[in-house]
Amino acid sequence: MPMELLRAVADRDLPHPIYSLDALEKLRVLRDAGLITAVLPPVNARRSLPTSRRPALVLSITKKGRLALSVGLNVWSWAESTAQPAVRIQGFA
Repeated sequence: MPMELLRAVADRDLPHPIYSLDALEKLRVLRDAGLITAVLPPVNARRSLPTSRRPALVLSITKKGRLALSVGLNVWSWAESTAQPAVRIQGFA
């Protein structure tokens, strides 16, 4: 889960290289949600694999990322709540 990776990165000295192919998609989610700044290797569009053997480099955790860590926010619910306007259901405030 991306938040577990964010917690792990928060415990490291930054910038921090990450070599795991499994972590790349999680890093993309965190970066796209604005929770980290990172340099990620280019991806082969057909295979979703890096086109080079360079590691991803997490440069920093943003203010938004620190806030997410402090309140235990789930990245998926964060992305949904910031991407879509709230919908009111009749009878509910």
